[in-house]
Amino acid sequence: MKFYEKTWFTVLTLLLFFPLGLFLMWRYQKFNKAARIIISIFFGFLIVSNLFGESDTNQSRTTVISEDEVVDVEADTEDPTAEEVAEAEQAEREEQEKADAEAAKKAKEEEAARKAAERKTKRRTIS
Repeated sequence: MKFYEKTWFTVLTLLLFFPLGLFLMWRYQKFNKAARIIISIFFGFLIVSNLFGESDTNQSRTTVISEDEVVDVEADTEDPTAEEVAEAEQAEREEQEKADAEAAKKAKEEEAARKAAERKTKRRTIS
């Protein structure tokens, strides 16, 4: 008897990959006929309920606002108002301006350090 004909493999495939498990259960007549019918109806019900059932409205999703801040938002929240959108855009602009200012400051510091290194190198070559 091959491994795929054994009951343990049929049960395993029913749990992990049910289409194959259903096929093996019926092909090799594992379990009695009533059990096979009940198992088949159960999996059929699961398929139909997943296809036509309502999605879960209580699922949470995670929204990343910035690198430091993560907020959980309920999926059934209302759409933001125009005022909320404007506030969010303003906050985003302010955050971008702050990041740009920090980048410009860092670039100036790097440029100053580079110039100081050049002057130091010139002094050494002159001496």
